[in-house]
Amino acid sequence: MRIFKRWSPLSKWYGSQSLSNLTINNKNHSLIGSNDKTVILWDLTGSINPNEDIMASLNDFSLTTQDLWPQYEKLCKSRMQQEKSVNLKASFEVPKVDFNSCLIIGSSNIVIAASSSSKSLFAWNTDSQTPIDLSSICSHKDSITGIAYSPQLQTLASISGDGSINLYDVTDISRIERSGGFYHPSGAALRVCRFSPDGALMLVGSEDEHASLWNIKTNSIMKQFTEHTAIIFAAAFSPSGQFVVTGCSNGWLKLWDCQDEENTESVCTQKASHELGVTSCDFSPNGLGGTKGQHRLLLASGGNDSLVKLWQVTLGHGTGSFSLWQTFADHGTHVNVSCVTFCPSGKLLASCAENIRLWDVSTGTCLQVIEGHSRYLTGIGFSSDGTQLVSCSGDHSVKMWDLKNDLACQTGASENLAIENIITQWTSENVINWLAEIGLGDLGHIFESKEITGSQLIHLNDMLLATDLGIDEENTRKQLLTELQWLKSLGMSSKKCASRSNTIAVPQEFFCPITHDIFAEPVTCADGNSYELAAIKAWFLMGRTTSPLTNVELSSMNLTPNFELQNRISEFLAQRLNSA
Repeated sequence: MRIFKRWSPLSKWYGSQSLSNLTINNKNHSLIGSNDKTVILWDLTGSINPNEDIMASLNDFSLTTQDLWPQYEKLCKSRMQQEKSVNLKASFEVPKVDFNSCLIIGSSNIVIAASSSSKSLFAWNTDSQTPIDLSSICSHKDSITGIAYSPQLQTLASISGDGSINLYDVTDISRIERSGGFYHPSGAALRVCRFSPDGALMLVGSEDEHASLWNIKTNSIMKQFTEHTAIIFAAAFSPSGQFVVTGCSNGWLKLWDCQDEENTESVCTQKASHELGVTSCDFSPNGLGGTKGQHRLLLASGGNDSLVKLWQVTLGHGTGSFSLWQTFADHGTHVNVSCVTFCPSGKLLASCAENIRLWDVSTGTCLQVIEGHSRYLTGIGFSSDGTQLVSCSGDHSVKMWDLKNDLACQTGASENLAIENIITQWTSENVINWLAEIGLGDLGHIFESKEITGSQLIHLNDMLLATDLGIDEENTRKQLLTELQWLKSLGMSSKKCASRSNTIAVPQEFFCPITHDIFAEPVTCADGNSYELAAIKAWFLMGRTTSPLTNVELSSMNLTPNFELQNRISEFLAQRLNSA
């Protein structure tokens, strides 16, 4: 039963415990305590007609468009959390073999893993659950320390502690063949290898503290980057292939230009990026946009300090810089984050240490924790379509995971992605017109001078507005970012939504009988009624074993997610918001 405010509260106090037994009345006022930990003093003067007022209230389940938006946003977040589940598809074990890196060949069901203990490559077909024998084509004489794959060349590469690099043709998955190889000039142990996006180049980091840029076609070194003073364990090409970042055991990150064959000096350096050394890094396939003359990239790094960090890498006119964007500390303490990698959509980041964590890049939220390995993880990798993830560990196993509901490709609602795609096509003039529509036309000249288009608009944040666009007024920046959220979520401004706002009738069954709010995560109880999950759990935690509605003893306290109701609410809110 809902609460109906027939009288206006004069004042309210909050308590720390349930106050359901407190009721003090006199002629004109009533002091009533509630299970929601509030005490309200009600004005009892005036009169009501029970037949008209109360019955009218029973049918008064209505909200305005502006009321609906926060409810819809909360529901979307709840559904995102629920839908982002992961299923184990396959698990492969090789006794006494420790794996240190793994990948999936394209979007196929072929998993490749490298062994540090047996000097061998291992491969499996996950559909047939059968191994693929690679023993005859792998010629490393020391531990294999890393692997990489180029879909453009249909080529797999492996590196070893013996300083050798092997190349394999994987055009025919059923018949993987050795296609070439070369040796590092110094013979030093190799630690990391990465193909450029077009497959023409390969960067190899080694224990001699050098990063070598190889031309795959000629099997020759184009140039070497020699500024590091510690072993290089991490490397990543930028989406365009023009730049590469390397990370070493003293915690330095360095950015290099690959296209300028004569220049071997770093573009910029970030010292102490990770206190105990960098273990892994990866560029997002999506840039952060930029202003005139500048371009921004998003880089993830993992380290022995238990942290995952996101960096804004700013490039322009031969210069560059690293700026810390976000830090993820959920892996805990005293663990090594051995690998970080972006999914193909760029909206999801995976990292591994004692478990695997999937992060929503835009919000910094940990969406999923994947458990399944009994020892520390050493490598992870996405399939090319982002629907599968492979992991390897020191527990002698390699596992492949299915990401339900295309988790890697849809960290937000598909409707939002469609709207963002439209915005990215906006010209600078479109952006200026939008500013005028939301009442911020005075900023038009700033956006025009910086040539801000739609692709840059969707990546704007408070820091960029202040430092790059010079918008000093905090309230103005806040208003702009709020309107940008409305635009990306609903394709309209809050003013337009408010101007269309009418009172909208909402079905009674969409409201939780405990919280009196629209359901975000409805569950069905043993009494056959649905409640908000957090609310019914709080009810049970207070020692109650009865139905909140009927006060009848419950046969059990089991809760079942009511997905059918949740889906109907989501569809209802989306339709009303888009048509309001």
